[in-house]
Amino acid sequence: MHSTGVLPNYLDFGDCDCVCEYCGSYFWFVQRTLELSTTHHPRYGCCCKSGDVILTYPSTFPPEYVALFHTDRFFRDIRAYNNSMFAMTSFGANVDKEINDGRGPYMFKVSG
Repeated sequence: MHSTGVLPNYLDFGDCDCVCEYCGSYFWFVQRTLELSTTHHPRYGCCCKSGDVILTYPSTFPPEYVALFHTDRFFRDIRAYNNSMFAMTSFGANVDKEINDGRGPYMFKVSG
């Protein structure tokens, strides 16, 4: 079908330029944790829970991973890996949007 020239409505939150002060993750301003934030000092809880969770980078990677990332086959088939990884994002369901209130990690709950 040909386009009618009418664009669908969408929300534009601007640039994703707010940074978690604890872990450096990027967010939009509207994603801030309302109870902990001020207008000039937004805080975010869905990445590191405002500094409560600290993930350290491994000093070395398992040799199996290093070997995998250095094979021609891995890079040749990378698109298939990515497609299968994101395949679950294309399903229809009723998403429960009221379960996330900013007090804990993000949860994705579906039914139907």
